[in-house]
Amino acid sequence: MAPTSLSISDSVPAMQWALVPKRSSGSSIKPEYIQIPVPAIAADDVLVQIKFSGVCYQHSETWKDEAWTKTHPIGGHEGTGLVVAVGENVDNLAVADRVGVQWANQSCGNCDFCHSGCEPLCPDARFSGYTVDGTFQQYAVCKATHVVRIPDDVALDEAASILCSSGTVYKALKESNAQPGQIVAIAGQGGLTSFACQLAKACGFRVLALANEANVTAMKLLGVAFFVDCLSPDVVSEVKSVTGGGPHATLVVTAEETLFHQAIQFVRPRGTVVAVGVPAGGIQTDLFVPMMRMVNIKGSCVANSSETAEALGVVTQAKLNIPHRVLELQDLPGIHELIDKGELQERVVLSLPEPHQDDPSDGAFALSPRVPEFSQSQYNIGTYLAYRLEELGIRDYFVVPGDFNLILLDQILKSEYLRMVGCCNELNAGYAADGYARSSPTRVAVVMVTFMVGSLSVVNAIAGAYSDRLRVVVVCSCPKSITFGQNRVIHHTLGVPDRDQSLRMYREVTTASVRLSRDQKSARQTLDQTLVQCVENSLPVYIEIPADISEMPCDSPQPLAFQRPDLAPANQLQEAIHAVTDAWNSAHRPVVLIGALARSVLPETLVAVLDKLGCAVFCQPDAKSLVPENYPQFAGTFWSKALEPALCGETVMNSDLWVVIGGRWSDYHTLGDTLDISKESYRVLDLQDEYIQAPESHIIQGIPLAQALTALVKSDIKKKPIAMELTKQESHPMSMNNTTLTVASILSGIEHLLRPQDTLIAETGDSWFNAQRIRLPHGTDFQMQMIYGSIGWSLPATMGSQLARPDGRTVLMIGDGSFQMTAQEVSTMIRMRMNAVVFIFNNLGYGIETAIHEGPYNYISNWNYAAFTSSLSGVFHTQDLDNPYLSSAEKQKEMDPSVFAMQIKTHGELLVALNRVQREPEKLAILECCIEPKDISDLLVRFGSAVGKKH
Repeated sequence: MAPTSLSISDSVPAMQWALVPKRSSGSSIKPEYIQIPVPAIAADDVLVQIKFSGVCYQHSETWKDEAWTKTHPIGGHEGTGLVVAVGENVDNLAVADRVGVQWANQSCGNCDFCHSGCEPLCPDARFSGYTVDGTFQQYAVCKATHVVRIPDDVALDEAASILCSSGTVYKALKESNAQPGQIVAIAGQGGLTSFACQLAKACGFRVLALANEANVTAMKLLGVAFFVDCLSPDVVSEVKSVTGGGPHATLVVTAEETLFHQAIQFVRPRGTVVAVGVPAGGIQTDLFVPMMRMVNIKGSCVANSSETAEALGVVTQAKLNIPHRVLELQDLPGIHELIDKGELQERVVLSLPEPHQDDPSDGAFALSPRVPEFSQSQYNIGTYLAYRLEELGIRDYFVVPGDFNLILLDQILKSEYLRMVGCCNELNAGYAADGYARSSPTRVAVVMVTFMVGSLSVVNAIAGAYSDRLRVVVVCSCPKSITFGQNRVIHHTLGVPDRDQSLRMYREVTTASVRLSRDQKSARQTLDQTLVQCVENSLPVYIEIPADISEMPCDSPQPLAFQRPDLAPANQLQEAIHAVTDAWNSAHRPVVLIGALARSVLPETLVAVLDKLGCAVFCQPDAKSLVPENYPQFAGTFWSKALEPALCGETVMNSDLWVVIGGRWSDYHTLGDTLDISKESYRVLDLQDEYIQAPESHIIQGIPLAQALTALVKSDIKKKPIAMELTKQESHPMSMNNTTLTVASILSGIEHLLRPQDTLIAETGDSWFNAQRIRLPHGTDFQMQMIYGSIGWSLPATMGSQLARPDGRTVLMIGDGSFQMTAQEVSTMIRMRMNAVVFIFNNLGYGIETAIHEGPYNYISNWNYAAFTSSLSGVFHTQDLDNPYLSSAEKQKEMDPSVFAMQIKTHGELLVALNRVQREPEKLAILECCIEPKDISDLLVRFGSAVGKKH
C-alpha cells in the first residue's frame, strides 16, 4: 500500500457521536452524548472506526481523578474496530484492517523505553481516555505503532472485552519470571481473576486460584490445579501445603491489601509477587519478611501493542471462554453507577452506532441540536434564549454592552454553559462571530449589541457573513415595547420617532429581521422560527428584543423543529445524473473545480466523488483545504491568471470540461475580465446547491448538491484518470543566518508550524496569495473572506475561530494596514487567554491597494506592533481590581497575561520566534515580521494589474 494520509474509507463522516465528560456541578463529572467533529490524524497515526469498546472498571475511578492532564478527555481504552484512514508515514496498516486501540496510545519512539518495548514508560507517552481522547467515540486516533491487530477469528466485541485485561495479565505473567510448568497463584475476586486463571493455564503454568468459596465450582470448571479459599483462617499455610512450599509467582489482580500481604508470605523464597491491582491510598507493608525470604515485589500496569497481540493469540489458540454483556454507548452512565455500587461483576462491552445512523443529511453538513444542560423552573424570554443558544451548540457569545441590553445579558449569564466574550466594539464582535460560525462544530454564532449605535456598527460584519453564507444570530436589545408608536424621540436614534431603521436595514443582509412582541407565545414562536431560518437557510438573522420583555415570563422550551431538507424526486434526480453523465462521457480532458459553497457537503462525500471521477482536482482560492492537499488528484489552486500560467494554461484552460462543484465567480475570482465565465459555458458542468446545469444546456432545478453528489458516487459513471504531471507545491527553505527577513522564509515557518486541527486564516491582501503557496496538513482548515473582502476582518475572526476550535491553534496572516483596523481586539484575546499565532506582515502600508492603484493614500503610520501588544497586556495599576465577578484565581490570571510579542527583522530572529511558539503553546503569539515593501508575491502583482484595469 502506498503510504498516504488520503488512504481513507469512503464512509468517514465529518461529525461523530461521542460520550464527552462534562463537569456538571462542583467536582462531579457526567458524560453527555453529543456530536463532535471526527478527529484529524497526523502522519504517524491511524483513524479507527470504533465498533466496540470495553468498559474497564478502572475507568469509573479515572473520571473522578482531578489530576487529568487533558481537560475532560473522552474516556475508554479498550476499543476495537476497523482502520478507516492512515497517515502518510504509515506503511504497516491499511484501510479495513481489524485493530484495537488500547491504553498506551502513543509514545516518542526514540527513547530507551520505546526501544526496549516499554513504551508505556516513555516520558512522552500519552494514554487513551486519560491524556488523549479514548474509545467512547465512533472514531479514535492512535499512533500506528501502538494499535493492536485483532486476529480474524476473534470477534471484535470479544476482543474489546479483554483488550485491556489480556494484555495486563499477560504482561504481569511475563514480569513474574515464572517458567511454563511452574505454579502461578492468581489472587483476587471477580471476572478478571477467572480470566487470569484461564490465560495463565493457556500459557503453560500450573494455576492456583485464591478466591472465595463461592467461586470454587467456577474455578474448578476452568481447570485450575489448586484452589484455596481466600477467607480461610490460615491462607498462608494452606497455600504452602497444597503447592509444596508455595507458588513460584503470585499475581494480585484486585485492589485488596490483605491479599498482597498474604502473597508476600506464601510465595516461595526468591519467588515474585506482581501487583496488578492496588487499593486507593497504596499499600503499607513490613519489608523485613520479603527481604529475608528474598521475595521480588514488582508492579505491572499495561502491555505494549506487541504483548497484547501475543495475548490475543494465546486466547485464540486456547479457545478461551470470555463471557461478556453488550450494551449501547449511551448506557455508560448507568454502568458506572452499578460499578460504584459493586453490583456489576461481568465484563461489559459498549456497541457504538454505525456512521450516518439516523443521519438525514444524505451527504450534507447537518446541525445536530444538543440537549441543553441549562434549565429553569420558570423561564423568561432571556433565559429561553439562553436555552436555545445552548441547543444550537453555542458555547461562546460575543457582546458589547449598552443600556438597552443589560437586563437581557443578566438573563443569559444565568446559563453556566454559555461563556460571555466581551469585545472592544461592535464591528469587531461581528467579525469574531463570523470566525466562530466558520469553525464551530455546529457553524452557528451569536453577537449581542444595543440598539442602533450597536446594531448599525455591526451591520458591516453581518454583510460579510451573508456573503459567505454564515449562520450568525444578531440579538439587538431595543427600547421598551410601549415606546413603539409613541410620537417622541428616544436616545440612540436618528432624532425622529421612527424606530424601525435598523430592522429595515437588516432585511438587506439577513434571511430574517424580526422584533419580538409582548405576547409571550408570539415572542417564543418568532424567536424559534427565526433561529430555524438561520440554520436551515445558512444565513444571518437579526432579532430585536425590547428591553421590557427580557424578563417576561414564558413557557418552557420544547426541542427546535428542524425540517429535513427536501430531496429531489427520483425521476428528477435521474434526469440530472444523466445530464452529468452525458457531459462527462463526451469529455476527453476533464478537470474538477471545487468552490467555497462545497463546504455545505460532508468532506467524505466530496472525496468520494473525486475518487469516482479520477481526474485532476483544483480548488478556488476560498475553497482551499476542502480537498486534502496530499490527495493524489489534487493539483492546486485555480485563480485565473493570478497563479502560475503553466498550471492554469496547460491544465485547466486546455481542459474540455470543467466540473464545477459549489463554485463562485466574482470579479476577484476571475481577475476582472481576464476570465469571462460566460464565454466558458460551453465546457462548464455546474453543480450548485438546488440546481445542476450541463454545458450549453438548460438548468435542472431542485437538486440539493449533497444529494446529487451522493447519487453520482452510486452511479455507473466511468473514471477518467488523466495522465498529467501535477504541479508540485513549491518549497520555502528557511535560512539559518541573520540576513534580512523575507516573505518566503515566513511562509516556510508557517508551513512547518501548522498541525492537523489548526486553522489558517488569510487577511485580504498579499496574505491571500501567500497562503495559497502553503501546503496544509490533512485536517488543517483554511478561511478567507474573498467576496466581501473587508479589511481588518481577520483579526477578530481569528479570535472567534480559536474559541470555536480550541483543540488546534488558529494561525493568522495579516498585513500591517489591516491589523491597524481592528487591533484593539488583541486585548480581548489576551484576556481570554487564547493561544492563536498572529503573523503581522509589516510592509509599511496597504500592499494590495498599491498593487491595484498606486497613490499617497496607501501609506500609513508605522507602529511598533510588539510594543503595542505589550501595552494591551499591561497589568492592573492596583491589586484591588474592584471586580466582584472575578474569582481570586481569575484576578491572579489577569495580573499574569499569557502572551508574548516579538519584532522580527532577520531569519535568525524568525527561527527564535518559531521555536518559542512551539515551546510555549499555551500563549498568544504576536509576531511582527518586518519585510521590505517590494517583497510582494508575483501573484499580487498580476492580481493588482488585472483588477486595477477593471476598476
